[in-house]
Amino acid sequence: MSIHCETHSHLEMGITSQSAPAQTTCRSDTAYSSLVVVTYLFEGLLGLPVFAGTPPALAGPAYIAGPTGGYLVGFALAAAAAGWIVQALQGLRPAFRASVAVFLGSIVMYCAGLLWLGGFVGYGEKLLNAGLYPFLLGDLTKATIAVVLYTAYHNRRAV
Repeated sequence: MSIHCETHSHLEMGITSQSAPAQTTCRSDTAYSSLVVVTYLFEGLLGLPVFAGTPPALAGPAYIAGPTGGYLVGFALAAAAAGWIVQALQGLRPAFRASVAVFLGSIVMYCAGLLWLGGFVGYGEKLLNAGLYPFLLGDLTKATIAVVLYTAYHNRRAV
């Protein structure tokens, strides 16, 4: 399920659960975290309808090369970063580890996405209106859910 919004630049971008895999793969195994998201990207590259708006939008290489391609690559980078951060912060409380990992992973995802999207819509306020502001509340909600689930899972394992 996705919610689409039209930005001021008339670029349609979906608000979906696509970033959830990057946020919920805060595992101790960085390679596994990245593999989950790379597999998702590979499915879309093969033309499977896993990306926002597919169908009717075509999946495949053209979709990844489009305006949202930087975010898609950013998901894989964010998963790797989150996995690495969780591993580096081993020994600290699960809620803290997950919060830091999701926050920094989100920054990685947004940097990759905004850098790529800027080539389509330009940079500055127009870019932020198209690729950042409309998604912050949804991503904050997904990040909160990811931290709660990670913490509950790790607290349950500790008992």
